[in-house]
Amino acid sequence: MKSIVYILIAVFISTILLSAFPKPKLESSKAITLFCTKKPSNEEFNQSIEIIKNRLKSFGLEGFEVEGKMKKMTILVSLKNDAVVNEIKPLLTSKGKLEFCETLNKDQLISQIGKEDKLFSLLSKEGKATDAVLGYSALENKAKIDKYINSSLKDKLDNAKLKFAWSKFPVEGAVWSLFLLNQENNLSGKYVNESVPSADGESVMLSFSDKGSMLWKEMTARNVNEPIAIVVDNEVYSAPLVRAAIEHGKCQITGDFSTSEVNRLVSIFENGELPLSFNLKE
Repeated sequence: MKSIVYILIAVFISTILLSAFPKPKLESSKAITLFCTKKPSNEEFNQSIEIIKNRLKSFGLEGFEVEGKMKKMTILVSLKNDAVVNEIKPLLTSKGKLEFCETLNKDQLISQIGKEDKLFSLLSKEGKATDAVLGYSALENKAKIDKYINSSLKDKLDNAKLKFAWSKFPVEGAVWSLFLLNQENNLSGKYVNESVPSADGESVMLSFSDKGSMLWKEMTARNVNEPIAIVVDNEVYSAPLVRAAIEHGKCQITGDFSTSEVNRLVSIFENGELPLSFNLKE
């Protein structure tokens, strides 16, 4: 009986001692602070923390900590010394908004703004009249084109369904493609049921839910011989030409991907869109 009492006393003392000393922080020289770009609700803030944690886990990262400070509107991410920060940053800041958008061609834009509009002179090279690519631009000129689109050109457009988006990756000659998208009738990424790396690790394979498969079939049927743009956070990752209506509820995202980039996209798609936007500081 005495031995049982002694054991209970020992356990009690151990509990007190453990509670007196806080859990040590992760030993790491790598700490990243995320700042909310707007005042969040408790639900948005906590949901963002969980999504970030799940993205890091899905990516295969171990030994990390994610701590939220609601009053300061910040999330602190602590990483092990061997973590490659540049590979992880997109997991922390990408909204992860996935869309499948119908495209519009240059002739449809010219009918509104005229073929002599300044936009075409700002582009280093124009796309074909019937192409979803309006033209191309070097990196240093993209900001000037964006400024023109969002100011002078915006006032000329009478069609709210038009949307401009740059390609995610440069094409030959280190220039980026400017796409014209239809904001109506797009398909949301919320209908994607599963995303996995392809067998060769160079692309992402997507499977739609039952509802999504039906909508994807309808969308591809409407756009036979036209490209559909696969857009992530307002950047066009690919715009494959539709040859026939797709009935099996599958889609593939191709691009100039490394294995790490493919795994990162899968981690983002599998864990949902962040409800908040963040700025990052190391």
